[in-house]
Amino acid sequence: STLLDEAYTALYKAGRRGPFSFCEYQAIAFPEKQPLAPTPSSVVRRISSWGRDLDSFSLVLFRGDNEKSSAVSAVGSMLDGLRTIEVGEDLYLFYPEWDRELICERVEEIIAEVKEKGEGVQVSAGIAIYPYADLKKSELPFNCKKALIHAEFFGPSSLAVFDHLTLNISGDVYFTE
Repeated sequence: STLLDEAYTALYKAGRRGPFSFCEYQAIAFPEKQPLAPTPSSVVRRISSWGRDLDSFSLVLFRGDNEKSSAVSAVGSMLDGLRTIEVGEDLYLFYPEWDRELICERVEEIIAEVKEKGEGVQVSAGIAIYPYADLKKSELPFNCKKALIHAEFFGPSSLAVFDHLTLNISGDVYFTE
């Protein structure tokens, strides 16, 4: 009976989305666990306020690569004095006015330092830099999530910077759902 209820719920949702759509029940029942779940509005507002008067800045999202890995505990202590926001086990890091090469270099150092500690803890990072194309500052937290999906292609302890390729990959995630 439960299986039929789940199947009906998924089919009902797919039918409302239109032709050629498919829904998995887990995506409907637990939308917050999806890789591209919306960023909490409180996080978006805080980051937007930090970048309000800046012409350029970077945002990094650190996420653990396995069950043992919490970005908050693995990376948080290395970031004293910098603006961070914790969202569950993930950690957003705000870098005001940094260029792409410098931010990538610093994030690579952080990832390597976490990996060198051992203990099986690994983190990856998604980086979004403003300005990029015609995207708004408020879109950066979500773009970091898309960059993290892009980073998965490089394996554990990797990073990716949000760009045109990231948009293609995240579009594939939506299509697959």
